[in-house]
Amino acid sequence: MIGTVLAFLLFLPQARHTWTNRARPERLRGISLASQGCIIANALVWGLYAAFTDAFWTGAPGIINAPLAACTILLLLRGRRNTRPRTTCDACAAGIDHRVFITNPAGWGSIMSCTPASRPHGVIIFSRDDARALRRQRPG
Repeated sequence: MIGTVLAFLLFLPQARHTWTNRARPERLRGISLASQGCIIANALVWGLYAAFTDAFWTGAPGIINAPLAACTILLLLRGRRNTRPRTTCDACAAGIDHRVFITNPAGWGSIMSCTPASRPHGVIIFSRDDARALRRQRPG
């Protein structure tokens, strides 16, 4: 029975970590889908052994660990499906007023809000003077 309790307790920290970070898929990247599949397979094998030998306690951890592993797999798959590559912006994180100046061709351009879509295509500016300076770099 002590082995059963330990087998259950071994999986609890990972299940708790997965559940508390379910809304933040980037924090779940280190959890392996294959290891979760192994936990389910382990639970099935010990469950079959317990059924054939009438040794309930050898299969008991699987009653809890297998559903937790299945839920972990679902959360991982959902999180990986919804994860989009993001670019970070220190100015956004600091709450500093700024925009993105997108040029094409050089010297001409548009000023847009700073978003993950606009950031990779422009230069972050903090004032209209920054935009004027960039426009002055017009060739010829």
